[in-house]
Amino acid sequence: MNENFKESLQFQTFGCKVNTYDTGLLQQRLDGKNYSRPVQVLNTCAVTGEATSEAIRTLRRIKRESPETLVVVTGCSAQVDTERFQDLAEVDLIVANSHKGMIGELIEKTIQGKLNEKVFKSNIFKKEDLELGGGLEDTHSRSFLKIQDGCNSFCSYCVIPFARGKSRSVPKEVIAERVSELGAQGIQEVVLTGIHIGDYDFGLEDLVEYLLL
Repeated sequence: MNENFKESLQFQTFGCKVNTYDTGLLQQRLDGKNYSRPVQVLNTCAVTGEATSEAIRTLRRIKRESPETLVVVTGCSAQVDTERFQDLAEVDLIVANSHKGMIGELIEKTIQGKLNEKVFKSNIFKKEDLELGGGLEDTHSRSFLKIQDGCNSFCSYCVIPFARGKSRSVPKEVIAERVSELGAQGIQEVVLTGIHIGDYDFGLEDLVEYLLL
């Protein structure tokens, strides 16, 4: 679990590097926001039951230590284990992966008392877009860049397609533009990441060759 702090808004990330990237994207989107009460966003993982349990233990600790904190649950567990969080008094807002792009607006409306519900979730398989960030810096010289999300394999043992939706890819021209921007910022190494990058729609080998031109 990683923690990132920004004034009254805090993020906690559980799980994989893609989740870490998604948290970075949320930070970019909410950069500069100052709320009238503390806000903790937990970006959860659903790969194992223990990952969900760890998130629940964490949010209970947060509420116990700081009852005034607005606890927001998002990520994969919010999408597939919604009911486990819905009945918890410590949870103020649940934003599933299907609604993650609306998280800033939903936090503001919750604080303002303008929402009558706390769960925001829809069919993840209807999600067509792939939200992008400029890249998530891992070190001063290395950055992660998400090129793909979701999975079409539907393995019997894996919950990921139900948490992330169908496979979606970023066009190689858009990726090349982002890589150029990162290079201009002094980044020397870009790590391409995704849930199943072998399923990259436009050909992973072709993408690498295109980026090296």
